[in-house]
Amino acid sequence: MTGDESYARWDDLHNNVLVGRHSTSETTGETTSETTTPTRPFSTGFHILVLIAIAWGVVLCVAGTLLSSTLGTVIGVVSGIGGLVLGTGYRIQARIGRPIARVALVLILILELLVTCWWIGSTIYASWREVDLLAEVKLDHGSDVRPGVSGITLYTPIPVERDGIELIFRVSDHNPKLGICAPFIEISAKSTANGRSATSVHALPDKKVWVDIPPHSKDIHLEITLESSRNDTNCSVDLSVSRATLRNK
Repeated sequence: MTGDESYARWDDLHNNVLVGRHSTSETTGETTSETTTPTRPFSTGFHILVLIAIAWGVVLCVAGTLLSSTLGTVIGVVSGIGGLVLGTGYRIQARIGRPIARVALVLILILELLVTCWWIGSTIYASWREVDLLAEVKLDHGSDVRPGVSGITLYTPIPVERDGIELIFRVSDHNPKLGICAPFIEISAKSTANGRSATSVHALPDKKVWVDIPPHSKDIHLEITLESSRNDTNCSVDLSVSRATLRNK
């Protein structure tokens, strides 16, 4: 074996590359192959990143299962298996080469990072987004109401926990021929949640009013009274809700 051949063999073994050696017998003329399988083709840092990718994939898989997220589960399984193959499959590492193995690992980590960021972002958005409850609101005895007479009730379920509900009431004259009093109506409401009185609010028609919701409430009730600033009890009005939005402050 010449000096150049010795140097090349040492360099191949040092870099842990799968090397195929071909030699020819001087007596028989037959060609034989010698294959050297690497035992540790990458640095400790590479294998640490592989372990991170595997652990991260397991976390995504478990979280996806617990939260019923198909995407998280699939990404977790794929990235975890990919990291495991890259970390333990030395023959595969050598066959695909160092650059491809590094790129594959980087892509796995980037994919896991993107899925994690998406998950965190969607969770934060879901916990803070406004929820329109207008279709869920039930307003009883809101038609042909005379000022000063109570008995109007509003009910709505609370599907997700938020700080409160933002309401807009609309008032119109029931029969304008009998009198105009809608522009002078003021609204008072007392809320009840979880069977306990929560807060009292005062509102004007077509203006936003905020109603606090106690923690862990499943629904909220409002007892509403209409008052006229002109003290006119001869006319009657119709009360409706034009906005009901569940949100945080």
